[in-house]
Amino acid sequence: MRIPKIKIPKKYLKIGAWILGVFLIIFIAVGAYAYSKREALLKKMVAKAIAKADKDYNLDVKIGSAGFTGLSTVKMTAISVVPKDRDTLVNLNELSVGVKLFPLIFGNVKLAELKLNEGFVNIVFKDSISNIDFILKRKKKDSTETKSKVNLSEIASNLLNQVLYKIPDDMDVKNMVFKLNDNDTAKLSFATVATIDGGDLKSTINVNNGESTWHFDGYVNPGSKELSITAYADGKKLELPYLNNKLHAKLSFDTL
Repeated sequence: MRIPKIKIPKKYLKIGAWILGVFLIIFIAVGAYAYSKREALLKKMVAKAIAKADKDYNLDVKIGSAGFTGLSTVKMTAISVVPKDRDTLVNLNELSVGVKLFPLIFGNVKLAELKLNEGFVNIVFKDSISNIDFILKRKKKDSTETKSKVNLSEIASNLLNQVLYKIPDDMDVKNMVFKLNDNDTAKLSFATVATIDGGDLKSTINVNNGESTWHFDGYVNPGSKELSITAYADGKKLELPYLNNKLHAKLSFDTL
């Protein structure tokens, strides 16, 4: 069976091509304008975020510099977060974050890359206060305001999706330290080096200044919602000293 040929008059082809050309020019013009104004827009967004952190959470957030290093990658330096009248919570020397453009069009933020060079997260509990009270109080408020039935499967699914969306395709973390001080009776510190390259995850964690060394190896594919991680320690079992110091409890694994 022969498919009949459809002849389109040349004038309609010219009109169609002209319309497509106009849309293409408008698209390029809008893109060029947005590209030329992106640094100014970024500064406004950073200023708005800092003001919101101060107003809503009593956080003193400082960023030494922020700018684009590529089409969709933002580099920030000298970042600090200090809750009012509390110990410093976060201090980062250099942070670069790249997002995927296509999901961003539909309002979804998916990380393409994450680079972090030197910094620390410091959680301190002193008597009845801590430097994460702004998080704990907000969670307590949200839980009291929620009166609907809890769907555990839905919560687990949403949590998994949020975690996977926040895992970048490529990651390079150097000299990142996580510290916890619980009333000076139980202290814990993690010095972390981690990379994700082509989905392969590798991380080495120095626990409490050489008390033990942990390793995390695995595979991560946020797009396919795949996550597989194995954890083990050098020459000993995986143990969390904090539990023994704080609760006099011991929990250990050969491999997790």
